[in-house]
Order: sequence, then structure tokens, then C-alpha cells
Amino acid sequence: MERCSVHPAQMIFLHLCQSLKRGITGKKMLWSEKSLMKIFLAVLQESAALIQRLLVNVYETRNTICNALFEQENNKFNETFSPNQLLNTERGTTICDNFGGNDVNMPLNYGDNFCEIATTFAQNAQFEEALKNAECMDDSTLPRFRLNQNASAMMNINRMVKIVATGYLKASDTFDAIVIGTATHILVYDVKNNCDLFYKEVSGGLESILIGRFGDFEEELIVCGGSCALQGFNWQGKEIFWSVTGDTVRSLCFCDFDSDGKLELLVGSDDFDIRVFKGDEIVSSISETEAVTNLLSLGSNRFAYALANGTLGVYASACRLWRIKSKANPTFLCLYDIDGDDEQELVTGWSSGKIDFRKCQNGELVAKDHMNSAIVGIEIFGLSAKEGAYLLCCSYSGEVRGYFAYSGQRNLIPVDTVRDTIRNLSIERQNLLVELENYEEKEIAAQSQLSSDNTTLRIPTDTRVTQKLEVVVKNNTEQQPYLQLSLCTNNRTVLRGAIIFAERIFPGESYAFLVPKEESCEKLEIPLRLEKDTASDLHIKALVGYSRSSKLCVFDLNQALPKFSMYALCNDTAPCPKNGVEFNIGDRGELLCQWLMKNFLIDQANLSRDKFTVRFMNLRISCLIFIKLNDNGKVEICCDDIEVCGSMMQSLASYVDLEFKVTAHFPDTAKKYADLAKKVSKVSAVQDRLSADMSEQISIAKSILLHGEDSRG
Repeated sequence: MERCSVHPAQMIFLHLCQSLKRGITGKKMLWSEKSLMKIFLAVLQESAALIQRLLVNVYETRNTICNALFEQENNKFNETFSPNQLLNTERGTTICDNFGGNDVNMPLNYGDNFCEIATTFAQNAQFEEALKNAECMDDSTLPRFRLNQNASAMMNINRMVKIVATGYLKASDTFDAIVIGTATHILVYDVKNNCDLFYKEVSGGLESILIGRFGDFEEELIVCGGSCALQGFNWQGKEIFWSVTGDTVRSLCFCDFDSDGKLELLVGSDDFDIRVFKGDEIVSSISETEAVTNLLSLGSNRFAYALANGTLGVYASACRLWRIKSKANPTFLCLYDIDGDDEQELVTGWSSGKIDFRKCQNGELVAKDHMNSAIVGIEIFGLSAKEGAYLLCCSYSGEVRGYFAYSGQRNLIPVDTVRDTIRNLSIERQNLLVELENYEEKEIAAQSQLSSDNTTLRIPTDTRVTQKLEVVVKNNTEQQPYLQLSLCTNNRTVLRGAIIFAERIFPGESYAFLVPKEESCEKLEIPLRLEKDTASDLHIKALVGYSRSSKLCVFDLNQALPKFSMYALCNDTAPCPKNGVEFNIGDRGELLCQWLMKNFLIDQANLSRDKFTVRFMNLRISCLIFIKLNDNGKVEICCDDIEVCGSMMQSLASYVDLEFKVTAHFPDTAKKYADLAKKVSKVSAVQDRLSADMSEQISIAKSILLHGEDSRG
């Protein structure tokens, strides 16, 4: 896929408009106005910074050439860079190194494994400190090696390196290329021939790099993820792929998401979403609870993910298979068969120093180990074809451990199953004893108070707790309406509090609402203020007892939370918004009613299958939304917020499993984008002019250098 010969600013604007149109039509994902504004602002800021860097580079180029002439005269053309002998060795070469003061001969098979280890270590700022503190392990069953400083070379690119990746860029390649990412540029280096393949500017910045082929592309691509942007380059540096995403890209992986035999690109970003790209189109999106920091393909349509809040899990396509949550954060993910059963386990390194191995299909813990500090690198290292592959783990303090599973042996990492079983049984026994003691105390207390007081600690057996979601509007106050969860008992018992567990609703996915003993009553009102439109299930543990009780009974309740529960029905007489979308649903008015009842807090009595108009108030931003169904099947969603309209269209299209021909009317938003495009066009023109000036200065400098060499001869 090649770029059209149009101005970059026009291309950005057209691409965003196409993405926006796809979102509004309900076919694909919607780009919110905030995300689009953020993309344009990022482009403007990056362009301004680029202009400043270009000006600095002009002067730096002149100084560099003058210094080069001076060095040639005084140092007689001494070489400042020599090829890395270690990387130029053939397969099977024995490398002599000193690791922890011990001389060790180690056979090195050059290729993916060595480069992957170098890549993983280079991605961590802590590795340099870890290398200084590294200590050799005494276990003779594990391989020991130390990088030989005399057999290595230093490559200086005069910029701060943010990320390093390796891989084959062509099908005919037998050696990996090194891809080095800085804040604004990408450098691809051919190790075998000791030369640069290309050096390109990446306008959106670099946060992650992935090498491979996906979709209908016929060659390997270097996929670069940055601030709201994705770019793909081939081995010649030609831009083949370009797209945008909702926020800064933190993780990338390839996975056959829809099981069609072709790989899709999975992108994890800071806006909590995992987006699936098929070519340059988004075919699916999964919302999570925190920024997506790691993605790993597990084969077929399965992939593992890790979040910034310590969550680890596995999806099969869009269906979550399992997940766990820890206080520590996952730092690295990889696959390794630790128990020798020919099924690879998911290996996770944690910031607490823990390393665990879990079954991919259900998350069952197979083995675990613990290091003294955070895990900063995990890689597979193959010593030879006979011995198989070792799993190497490096910690922040410099400790390196290797793991190897022989065929037919299980749980090579010491996990004392008997000890764990005894501990679990002891805990269960202790819990049962405490529960038995509580029953005895309650029985004694009830008998002692029965004669002197009518109040007993034992609640009636027919006690029930009911829950209800409702919108609360305070009259004659400036407080905005809000969503409220009400809990109520059916007798004289009182509610002392409730604990609610829900994804994507509360920070930490839980919320505790407790009231003092003297203020407890038969009804508990819990305010809910949702930041995003998302469906969830509320798992409620209600604490029920008497006002004088010291022990409470726990009731487990479940409450479904509709996606658009923050939109309240209203009878406002305000005029209908002029902006919105319209489409024709035909004779499927009943499906529209079902969608409204499932996604809103609304009664069926307010709806008619043939014709109706419902008005909602957005409780977050206090704007009106009108949804109309006419006699001829025409549906209108009227709202001045383009993000709200797009979200509703996307939800409706997914529910009825249809594609609609939608007409959108948002003139003010289109004008804003047009103004931003003009600004980007002006900045791009200045950038092109500065680039031309810099090229001219470089040509002059090269000419001066040639004249200097001729004069010296």
C-alpha cells in the first residue's frame, strides 16, 4: 500500500474523516472528538519540536564536519567504529567469556535467541545497573557466561535509545537486523554487513516496535507505535502501513483474532483499550480497566495481556478465558514448556520478583519461583539443538537464573505441593473453628438476652435484601442528578454497609460503603458516578443485622449495570438538538425497543413498536439526547456530542448485527477539524522548507569536505 501524492496535512485530515465516518455508520470503531483533537495537537506539537530540532541539526552538522576535518588532519583518519566480532560469528562458534570472574567456554548459535536476549535487556533502563551488580550462580546445572568486553563494540547514534527490536526483514534473510528506536527516529542496522539499512523520522514518536507480517501485506513490516499513531516500514524504509489509534501505544502483537488464517495486529494503549487492526481498519475493540502494558500471542486466536494495575489474563478472540490480579505489576510475558508435557505455559515476571508459570487455557499455577528484586528481563536461550532451550530470568539487582525442563519431568522449579496442601488445610480448619466459635457465642448471647430484651442477635430466616438502580434528582439544589443504588431489607433488620465489586467502575475494582452503627437503617443509598459508558455486573455483599449486633450476616447480590445507565429519562421541553445522525431500521422497530431496554434505565411502557420519541439527559455533561422512531422506520439520534452519537450507533449496530447507511450532521465539529488541518498544513510547509535548507547545507558541507581531502593530497 503506497501513500497518495497529496499533502501530508490533507492526508491526515482525510484519514481521520474516513475513520470518523466508519465509526458513525456503526460498521467500525468510533474515534471520539477528544481523541481526534489529541491527535491533531500531537501532530502540531511534534511538528513545532521538529522545526526546532532541524534548526539545531543545521548547526550541529556544520560543527560535525569541521570536527571531522580536524580529526582527519590530526589523527590520520583513525576509525571510531569497528564491526562487532561477536555478532559476525557463524553458528556453533565457541565464545570465551568471563562471567562473575569465572572463565567459561560457551557455544553460541547466532540468530534469534541471542538478539532477543540483547533486545530484552536493552529495553530496560535498569539493565546497566543490573549488569554492574551481576553475580555468577553456583549451580553447575545452569549455564554461566559473561559478556566479553574485548569482543564487543559500541555503537553511538547520538540520541537517547528508547526501544530495541530484532528480526528478519526479508524472507531470504538468515541474520536478524537490529531496529533501534529513539524519541523521534528509527534506525535499522544490518549487523552482518555492518551498515545502516535506513534511518527514518517517526513523527508520532516511538513507544513500541514489532517486526512481522499481518493481514494482506506480502512483506515483513517494522510496525512502530507512538502517540496516537501506527506506522509500518519495509526493509527499504518505505512506509507501507499507516493508521491512528485512540492514545499512546504501549504494546503490540500479532494474533489470528478472527480465526481466518491471517494474522491481525493487536494494539494496547493508555486509554484502556485493546484494538484489533485488519489492515488499516479496526475490526474489534476490547475495553479493560487500566493501561495495557503487555500483549503476547499464545497461538490460534488466543492472546495474553497485562495491565498497569497488576491484572494478568488471557482472551480467546473477544472472550476472556481467565484473569488474575496482583498487587505487583507484570513486567514480562513469554511462553515456555516448564513441565515437559509438550504444552507451553505462560511465564510472567513481576515487579515483586516473582516468576510464575500458568496454564494458558485456565490460568492454573504450574510452578513458581521468587527473585530478590523486580524482573527486568525474561528470554529463551538455546545453547544447542541437543540440550534444548533454557529460560533465562534477570532481576534488577543483577541476579540471573536459568530454568530447564527435561522431557517427562514436571515442576522442576521447587514447589512443595505437600507443604502447600497442609497449609491450605490448616487455614480451612482454622476458619471452621472460628465459625463454630461464632455460632456458639451467638447462641449464648441470644439465650441470655431473650429473657431481658426483645432484641435478639439472630436475624429472621425470611430476611431478604432487594436492590434497585435509579436516578436521583435533587429539587431546589445546584447538585447535578446522579445514579443511585438502593438496598433495602424487608423487616426490622438494618443495613450496616455494603461492598461492591465491579470492573471498569471503581478504582481498584471495588468500593466499600459503610455507615456508623447509630446511623444504620433499613435502607442504604449508594451514589454511583461513572466516568465512561460501559456495561458491567455489580457483585454486592450487603452487611445485615440489628442495630445492637456485633456480628453481621452477609447477603450476596448481583445487579446488572446497563451501558448507558448515566442517561436519565426526562420530560424536558427544551428544543431538540440540531446535530445528530439518522438512518433507516425498516420494520425492526422491536429490536430498537429491546436495545433501549437493555442499555438504558427505561420501562417498556414508554416505548411503542411503531413510533416513539424518548428524551434522555446525560448526567455527566448535562446535554440532551433525543431518540426518535418514525412511522416509515426512520431513526434519529439527536445530540450535540459526536462521541455520544457514535457510541450509541456502535452499540446498536452490534446488538442488531446489521450495517446501516447513516447520515451525520455535525458542522461545527467539521469546521474545527478543517481549521486544525490548515494549521497542520502551514507547519508542514515550514518543515519542508527547513528540510530543504538543511539538505542544501549538507551538500555544501560535503563539497567542502571533498575539497579539503583534495587539498590534503
